[in-house]
This record gives sequence, structure tokens and C-alpha cells, in this order.
Amino acid sequence: GIENDVSIDYVQFSGRGNNVTNLDTETSKGNRPPSTTTNACNQKRKHEQSIMGDSHGTLFTKPSPKKKKVATKDKISDKMESFSSGSPIIPLPPSEPIVSPSDKPLITEALYITLEQMQYCTLMESDAYGCYKGRDLGDPGLSCKHCVGQAGCGRYFPATEASLSQTTKETIVNHVRKCQWCPQEIRDQIELLQNRPIKKSEKPKYGGRKIFFHRLWCRLQKLKEEENERANGNKYNNSVIRKLTAQLKVAEELNLQLLRSNYSQPKFFPTTNS
Repeated sequence: GIENDVSIDYVQFSGRGNNVTNLDTETSKGNRPPSTTTNACNQKRKHEQSIMGDSHGTLFTKPSPKKKKVATKDKISDKMESFSSGSPIIPLPPSEPIVSPSDKPLITEALYITLEQMQYCTLMESDAYGCYKGRDLGDPGLSCKHCVGQAGCGRYFPATEASLSQTTKETIVNHVRKCQWCPQEIRDQIELLQNRPIKKSEKPKYGGRKIFFHRLWCRLQKLKEEENERANGNKYNNSVIRKLTAQLKVAEELNLQLLRSNYSQPKFFPTTNS
């Protein structure tokens, strides 16, 4: 009867057609084994390590495949945080929103809800390709908070205030509407708001869109709106300068008139009583 002993015949494949040489037969005849005996012994050890014998026969097992490392959403966000901590741009706190309630009168409700699905991010080395090639690492941008995304698809780094407005109008809105990670009810709400006619009471303030994107650009650049206006010399800042200049001219004229009146009047000196 067959017990728990396991008997295996090891063979050598010559590599030419289907010719097979039995090592046990060659050895029993007294002939010297081929020069590949060492390789055959190594194969024998590997076979012995991968064989388990039981009462039901011989079971050959294969080593378990190595698990591939999968980049999860949490790992990506941790990597982004660790990179942004060493970037030249100081990131805003995670609680800092893209939009605030004061922005609602300036833009449509659909755009407001769309930007609520975005968060601040910084340009990483993996983003610096395509239209973002050659950009400085650490440049601020916007990314989808649901899928994190990749450059050009969920991650956007506008170079100017005008490109920010154009990118948001076309690319970002389309991404949020089609993002599979975004909740379906939010996507349906944006779709409904975009397709239905806007009432007069719901229309944004005239010129509000331009004011809003100026605010958003300042938030992205981590600059105060007043400082950015002073640096860019835009029309808002120019109007303030013109008003201040006019006020200074009026004040100077008043001062000159007072000085002239003082010089024209005779001066009286107090007399001392002897």
C-alpha cells in the first residue's frame, strides 16, 4: 500500500525538442550525469520545498503572488500634505473654504455649489507636464475634494486671473458634473440649476463675476485684496488714488490760503507794563 512517502522522478529537459533524460536512470547505469547536475539539484531542492505530502497523494503548491502597492485616496492626500508643508507657498488651513456666503450675490448658484466641491492644492512634480510644464513647484491651484484628481483632470493651476475665470467656467464645472466620486445628488443639483432659466431675483450682481474671480485669485495667491490691487495698479486702485490726490490738492490749497491770510494781517506784540 502507499503510505505517506512521496516518490518523485526528477527529469532533465535538454531544450531540444521533447528529448527527456531521466537522471535516476543515467545514475543507476553508472554513467556520469550531464554537466547540468548542479542545476538539477537546485531544482530538486526547490521542488522539495514546494511539495506537501498527505494520505491523499502529493500536492504541489505555488508561492503566493506578491501584493501590488495600490495608492489610495488617503495615501495621496497624505503625500500632498507632506509635500505642501515643504513648498514655498504656505497652504491655507483645510477648513478654509473656496467660497464664502458673501460671494453668493456675485455668482450663480450652480457655480457656487461647484466651487464648494473644490479645495486648495499646490503644484507637485507629478503635475508639471503638458500646459503646466515649466511651472514652479508649489504654485497654488484648485483640486476636486472628492477624487483629488490629476493635472488637467481634477487639478487645475491657472496662471492668470483671466485663465482662472475661463478654466472655472468650462473645465471645472464639467469635471464636477462628471466626477464619479462626487455624490449623485450634488451632480444632479448642478445639472438642474444650469438648465433651468434664472429668475430676475436670482441673477448675480452686475459685474459681480469679475469681482468674485478677483477675490478668488487673491485667495489663491495668498495675498490681501488691497495689496494685490496696489501691486497690479488696476482700475479700482487707480480710482482710489485719484480721489486721494484730489483731496490732497484741496487740503494744500486751503493751507496756502491760511498762510497767505496770516502773512497779510498785521502782527501785534503784547506790551509790558512798567
